[in-house]
Formats: sequence, C-alpha cells, structure tokens
Amino acid sequence: MGVVLSLPNGNPDFNPADNEVEQGFATIAVGAPLPMIQNFEAANLPTSYALANPDGAVSFALTDQCNHSDNGSQSFYIANADYDNIGSIDALTLPRADLLNAPEPVLEFYVAHAPNAQTNIADTLHIAVSDDCGQTFTTVRSAWGDSLYTAPPTDLPFVPTDTQWRRIVVPLNDYIGSRTLQARISQVRGNGNNLYIHNLGIYPNPQPLIAIIDTTQTDTTNIDTTVFVIRPLLPAAEALRISPNPARYTADLYYTATQAETVYIALFDLNGRRIWQQTAQTQIGHNQYPLPLGSLEVGLYYIQLQSSQRREWAKLVLW
Repeated sequence: MGVVLSLPNGNPDFNPADNEVEQGFATIAVGAPLPMIQNFEAANLPTSYALANPDGAVSFALTDQCNHSDNGSQSFYIANADYDNIGSIDALTLPRADLLNAPEPVLEFYVAHAPNAQTNIADTLHIAVSDDCGQTFTTVRSAWGDSLYTAPPTDLPFVPTDTQWRRIVVPLNDYIGSRTLQARISQVRGNGNNLYIHNLGIYPNPQPLIAIIDTTQTDTTNIDTTVFVIRPLLPAAEALRISPNPARYTADLYYTATQAETVYIALFDLNGRRIWQQTAQTQIGHNQYPLPLGSLEVGLYYIQLQSSQRREWAKLVLW
C-alpha cells in the first residue's frame, strides 16, 4: 500500500522528498465455519492439517487397526510401540477456525492410550491454541499418566477396544470472536504404548454425550479408575429435564416413565468423569428427584438417566 501527500495544510510543500510512504501487509482468510470436524475416514489427511515430525522418525498417521463404536473404521495414531526416542515431539496443527459467532466453543476429541508394563516415563499430550495466525501457541490442556490412560498396561502393541476411549473437552471461551483460531495437538514421547485420536473437532457448543461404564475394569465403583466411553447422542424428546437450570445450590430432575422400575442417575463433568451416581425407583408417569449439587464447582455438567428401555441426558449449568 502506498500513500502520497501534497499541499500540506493547503500550502506549497518545500520538502517533497518525504511525501511518499509504502507499507506491505498480508491478508489472512477467515477460518472455517463451525463445526469443523475431522473423523479421519478419508484415504489421506487433508493438506489443511499440518504434521510436525522434527526427528523424521515415527509420527502421527492414519490407521484402521482400532475399534470404536461409532460410524467409521479409521483413527489417527502414533505407533509408540515402535518409537524409542524419549523426549521427541510430534504435532498435528488444525486449520484455522472462525469463532466469531460461537456461543460456547470447545475443542473435542476421543483418545485411547495404554502404558507398557515397564513404562516409567509417561507420554504427554498437549493441546495448544493460537489466535495470532500460528505465530505463537498457548497450552490450554495437558494430559499424561492416569489422566491419559484408557486401558491397562500391555507389552503388545496397544489396539483399543470400543470401550477404551476417553472424551477430551477443551473450552475455548477465552477465544470467542477470533476469526483465525488454530489448535495444535502434540505428543511428548515417554515410553508408553500406542496413542490414538478419533473424532477431532471444534464445535460452537459442547456436544451432547452419554457415558457407558466399561465393565471390563476390575473396580467399576471407583471414580478414579473406572473408564467411561463417551459418545455423541442426538437430543431425545423432552422426557428428561432439570429445573431450575441454571441452578445454584439445588435443582430437581423431572422424568416421564412408561413403567415402574429402578433407574440409574449419574452426573458427569465435561471430561466424562463421573462425579456421582445413584439409583431411583420410578413410577409410571411423572417423577421428580432432588439432585445433590452443594459441593460442585461452577460450570457445565451432564446428567444421565439409564432405564431398561433407554438412556437419556440433560445439560446442567451451575453458577
């Protein structure tokens, strides 16, 4: 861009040598609209997704050697079982996303990972974002060890079952309004086993979910060790609701039942961790249950109700 000045203040210019200035600048295209979803089902990763593999060794790649319960047959993984370079970093950078009109944007994906029997240095997964066109990235979530493992140790190359996935949710509220947000997922190599990623996306709102207890675990009553499978689910009819919502200290769950039976009611946080679970006895028609909320922190939660006929959910906001 060039600018030329003449007749300063309407008078003759006695120094015309400084009347011109030129400045270069770059224009950046607005990011992709939300939701921006990558399920890794194509034959090749789109070129808009950038891989970083500084050591030139094993890195992220597509694989169909995994199991997950939703539609599709592939995932993105890194073959740590064949990768001995402790401390190396491999990363996947997503395309730019437009968060201008996103009310409650989140980055979500599913991860599956296991240690080796001899693991003593945990692999670490970092999630970072940039709102300056990728010039700098800020880490917004990290996971390693028990917060990343979804299966017990194995010395065989780890291949997850459909119950060995964990949902990762990263709120992006601090970046609402950004037109060019980029996210990056990177692994810092320890000496654990294979790591898988599936259904990666940036959404304008947290996605509905249900949770299924992995009954293959030795202790399904222990919140800290139980693995949950969290899967997207379309909203059901208004058979399940919470009032008041948003709530402060108390709220009631209202449920319409078609038969008298025992149901299971559970509360989950955004990371899929079960906060509490209880049973209740329904009667045909309308039912009302008080929800214990007194010790919970402010934030977004999900209530799940499991009956013999269906599994339903409702979002709960605490303020």
